[in-house]
Amino acid sequence: MNRGGLLGDILTADDLARMQAVSEAKDDNFVRLIDALGMDGHKDLRFVDLSGVDFTNCDLRGFDFTGADLRGTSGRNVTWDETTIFTGADVDRSLFSYDLARQEIVTRLPELGREYARIRRAYWTDQSIWVMDTLKSGIKNAAERQALAMALYFDATDEVVRNTILQYLIMGTSAREARLDFLMRIMTDRETSIAAVVSALRLFGKTLRDDDQVAALLVAVAEDERTDPAVKQEAIRAALENRFILKHHRQVLRQIRDIGDTDLENRYIRAFARSLGKDYLTVVSEGRPQGGLTFRDVIDLERVRAISYSIWRARQSQVAHRNAPERYFFADLRHREDFLPRVMHLLKDMKDRGLQLKLDLANVSQERIEEMAL
Repeated sequence: MNRGGLLGDILTADDLARMQAVSEAKDDNFVRLIDALGMDGHKDLRFVDLSGVDFTNCDLRGFDFTGADLRGTSGRNVTWDETTIFTGADVDRSLFSYDLARQEIVTRLPELGREYARIRRAYWTDQSIWVMDTLKSGIKNAAERQALAMALYFDATDEVVRNTILQYLIMGTSAREARLDFLMRIMTDRETSIAAVVSALRLFGKTLRDDDQVAALLVAVAEDERTDPAVKQEAIRAALENRFILKHHRQVLRQIRDIGDTDLENRYIRAFARSLGKDYLTVVSEGRPQGGLTFRDVIDLERVRAISYSIWRARQSQVAHRNAPERYFFADLRHREDFLPRVMHLLKDMKDRGLQLKLDLANVSQERIEEMAL
């Protein structure tokens, strides 16, 4: 290594040797990297800026982070306990924040701490309702209540209680950024079961359909090669519930094609159609007897006729039952023969807008369309 020039004047030989060791390292594990630097996590990380560090697969027991900047730190399979020192550390929006907040709150408010211990062991629906009431009445500060609820989610032993707490957090009781951070914490917590993650994704997808950041985060989860296949599939399904999903449609489509699941294909096509309007959604929903279309379906004139007839019959049934809720699809059409050309037009329009449908309609004449419509 060239040790001359300004850099050589500022850094010692030991500094340069450490820099070279890090640059040559083929491992991005934080603990092993500081070992390569000759640093000791038990004494050399005090008051150090570690903001944004990924602690994935790190054992941090015994580490001293006194006064350190740990904001935004993350990681999967991170091990730490009461021997890890966080005195004076800034842990805002970090993987440590919820547990540390819980410890501080229950120490400061011992009565609430005892209630917390009872909730951990709660089960069944009546007790999960009690959980929400306890959180609301037991602590008045919204930020503290949120931190305690997030910690409690991971400590609770019953799935119903956990889902109730999660719904409590999602439905307007926490700030937008905090909800996103919490979802990421669920995804990365080493002890959260696959079933619990899937359940959380389902709830996030259903209740936060109008949040573009949630859509982006769900897509990122699906694209992460470390994500469990069952979680990946549920993340895509939840993302397809979001009204902003077509902003990310290329990434989603790639994941769906890799998985090869026809239900996800159908959901994607429906999401695409839903963004264009009710008539478009009606067309793809009536695409086959059980509803919907997939990328594998070849849509020829016979299929278009079947879709058109199905929509027409549904309209007739709606007209006959005047008390039925108005569905407002194809509202301007009155005659059966008008449905087939409209369905064909909508299918072609969706394909022109980028939806990958297998349309076999290129050589269909207007005379044939009119003949089929009768």
